[in-house]
Amino acid sequence: MTAVDATQAEVGKAGTRKEDARLITGQTNWTDNITLPGLVHVAFVRSPYAHARIASVDLTAARAAPGVFAAYSGADFAAEQGSLPCAWPVTEDIVIPDHPPMAVDTVRYGGEIVACVVARDRYAAADAAELVDVTYEALEPVLDMEAALAPGSVKVHTAGNKSYTWEFANGDLDAAFRDAPVVIERTYRQQRLIPSAMEPRAVVCAPVGDEYTMWTSTQIPHVLRVMLALVTGIPEHKLRVIAPDVGGGFGSKLQVTGEEVLALLLARKLGRPVKWTETRSEGNVAVHHGRDQLQKLRLAADACSFSHDSSSLFSAPYLNSPGSWRWRVKIEAKDGRLVGVPAGDDIRPELTQELQQWGNQSCDRAALSESADYFIGDRAKSPFPPKPNEELWVEVTVPPSGPPRPIQLAISSDAGFKPLVIR
Repeated sequence: MTAVDATQAEVGKAGTRKEDARLITGQTNWTDNITLPGLVHVAFVRSPYAHARIASVDLTAARAAPGVFAAYSGADFAAEQGSLPCAWPVTEDIVIPDHPPMAVDTVRYGGEIVACVVARDRYAAADAAELVDVTYEALEPVLDMEAALAPGSVKVHTAGNKSYTWEFANGDLDAAFRDAPVVIERTYRQQRLIPSAMEPRAVVCAPVGDEYTMWTSTQIPHVLRVMLALVTGIPEHKLRVIAPDVGGGFGSKLQVTGEEVLALLLARKLGRPVKWTETRSEGNVAVHHGRDQLQKLRLAADACSFSHDSSSLFSAPYLNSPGSWRWRVKIEAKDGRLVGVPAGDDIRPELTQELQQWGNQSCDRAALSESADYFIGDRAKSPFPPKPNEELWVEVTVPPSGPPRPIQLAISSDAGFKPLVIR
């Protein structure tokens, strides 16, 4: 055996990548690359309406199209498809409406699946899907979150449009706001976004007797296996879920999707492997969207307003509780300004925007007793000044007592970089 030098530092050292050769030489295994004997392809028919009753689904022409093996509507799966699960019921009184993988009598969002066609290849399936004749009775949609909660609003779900209220409490919040020299109230509307991973969603499901193997472009193969068992009633030990190479996800592949459930049910019904690969335009209406938030926020802070000389500042006034909080910032090479204001280890643009605005509207310099350690790169401790374009880590420990207080952090760039300071 070769002796290992115990003094060799690994933290902060660049590691040799091992996966690149396979990725850049075309030896990857994306879900859409998988081909099995007897494989058939699925195309889904989706609702163009945000809210409508399904009066009828005529599959006659689609079933007669060349290369088609089968075509189904939601009524064909109503008894076995169950409802897509909510993996995290965050409150005891949360309202979780039924969410069938394929709509049966009502559609509640644009892009909801209403029928499917199975054919010898994806092109024959797509052509036949165009022949499915669905008759809708349009209903009034609800397009705004505030309107959805207004008295008398149209109910998208029978149980109503409100799912839950989740309250957090820490310390005497009423006293903090009553005694704070500065209270800021703001309303933010965060836009909706559509994730667009390099690899569209895809799923292949193959039956072997009464057991099933699913390959799927997912971020949650273990959760998916459990949920498929719960939804379909197939014992978990008879299901195998494999996430092969996945070309990006960023949260858009964190869900148990209707397409995955239906692929499993189709494989069971047909007794042969089935594949579905999302088109890019299909993904724009069917993938899990993000954000689209209406935020009404109040901030209690010490009396202040930022003053600085060619400094770029960011603040963390939301630290209401004791513990360690960590931020990451990146320094722009040309003049040292911050190009991103972080919000914890998981950088979110919503809180970034709020911190930037609050920082400009709240806080005068006030001596604070917090301690800080400074990190460069992969949290490896390093002296100042940081180099341009390096990631700067700042760790702040908040004492276990006292009201919410602002923390101000700054980087100056008069003749170069100056140390980050807590004020």
